[in-house]
Amino acid sequence: MPKAPGVPATRSPYLLDGRRVTVSDLVTGGMLAAGTALKFKRPRIGETHRAVVTDAGGIKLEDGQEFRSPSRAAAVAADIPAMDGWHAWVVDSSRRSLDSLRQEFLDQVAARPDGEAEDASPDPLRPHEFLKDARTRADANDPVEISVRDLLTLWTAKSRGHRISQRIEADLANHGLITSPSFRAVTPDAAVRLVTAPLESGTSGTVPADADDMEELGVGLTVGNLPSALGGVAFVAPTATFERP
Repeated sequence: MPKAPGVPATRSPYLLDGRRVTVSDLVTGGMLAAGTALKFKRPRIGETHRAVVTDAGGIKLEDGQEFRSPSRAAAVAADIPAMDGWHAWVVDSSRRSLDSLRQEFLDQVAARPDGEAEDASPDPLRPHEFLKDARTRADANDPVEISVRDLLTLWTAKSRGHRISQRIEADLANHGLITSPSFRAVTPDAAVRLVTAPLESGTSGTVPADADDMEELGVGLTVGNLPSALGGVAFVAPTATFERP
């Protein structure tokens, strides 16, 4: 199978060695060109925001502000806390969202011959095919449910180290997915659902799946991390003494 146009041969087939896709990747891959007009409509409030793709692979708003992140560009344009810009911005001429171009780009990268890969995973296509199916099911309101342990296995991981967790979150975000609840915040045997995040964040602070301009925060010890948290409620009778075992 021929190499995807414009995709450097040093990248691993899944997925860009664990980083998030950028608009610059789409430009390099020949899916976007500098000067491409983008549109972001909010029909409920009658707003339309416009931008163009820059030579450097950024997004330049009408007021001249330029951002590497589609989500940051959309949030600033709409003056809201957060917005999934990959879904919000569409190419004006084709009406294709940046997300649909991103999915095409991921397919092209994953289709490259194994000889061009540097991925350490024995089967790098497993997460890609799994997440493609999960996205299809999430869009159909039939989300995949999987244990955290089995999710980690897809990335050949046995535990949730910071680096592997960031990689999984990046790969999920590239497919427009998050886990509910967060796979970081529950026990390894707990089940999570792979769902699409809300497009827009309100005052609740929910961050869309694409937080590509932010540092991911590690989740420390939480109640959900404790096995006892899922084992029922224990109590002590008011009449119990300190000597009771």
